[in-house]
Amino acid sequence: YTKSASDTRYVNATGDNMTGNLGINNASPDFPLHIKGTTNTNAILGVESANWTGGATAELRLAYTAGYNRSIKGHHDNGLQFFTNPTNPSLQINNSGYVTTPNQPSFLVNLSSSKNISGSATIEITGYDISNGNYHNTGSHFNLTNGRFTAPVAGKYKFDANLMHGITTGDFQLHIRVNGSSSAAVKANDMNATSGNTWQQTSVTALFNLAANDYVSMFVFNSATMSYAAYGNNSGHPFTTFNGYLIG
Repeated sequence: YTKSASDTRYVNATGDNMTGNLGINNASPDFPLHIKGTTNTNAILGVESANWTGGATAELRLAYTAGYNRSIKGHHDNGLQFFTNPTNPSLQINNSGYVTTPNQPSFLVNLSSSKNISGSATIEITGYDISNGNYHNTGSHFNLTNGRFTAPVAGKYKFDANLMHGITTGDFQLHIRVNGSSSAAVKANDMNATSGNTWQQTSVTALFNLAANDYVSMFVFNSATMSYAAYGNNSGHPFTTFNGYLIG
């Protein structure tokens, strides 16, 4: 071959560019790189660090530009990591096989202060904080002021509402509603406390199939004779809490 003929046929060992699909054990490749194993049990592709010691990683990049990264890393100390951003893993399987999703939307909040609710009133509970212990708002999808969690993506979400209240006689209901609608609600009901300034705990759990940007919040209905129905944070002890998280 002449030099010009060789340049079109052979790839330089020190770096070059190829066009078209390349097949390995595959005469008719369908992809830019199409690898086919020779048996049903052998590894197809190996990605290995030069020195597999503590802290070493072997990385397979699926897409990479400045500030944009999709990659899978095998980490000597931290197992297998999946990245959708340049710095923090979105999913991690550690060396013991435990799966964690650090960015999964979730929240646990408590009512900041007691709410006064007159008889025969239905209100949306507002005003929360996350100052106690492991209380949190991962992803900041829960609005602490208006008390609404807004779904960042479509999926199934689980919620729990626990509310301490005081009534004498009458009907008290706790709702978890989607987009404020009473027709899209899961409810719990306490009726006719015995006597005096009775404290009662009402809880309700809900599993909703939400669309992106749907919001979920806690409502109460009170037809009792007393004018207060929701106890908030008292000397660091949260009586009323609300939590939820994305299942998937």
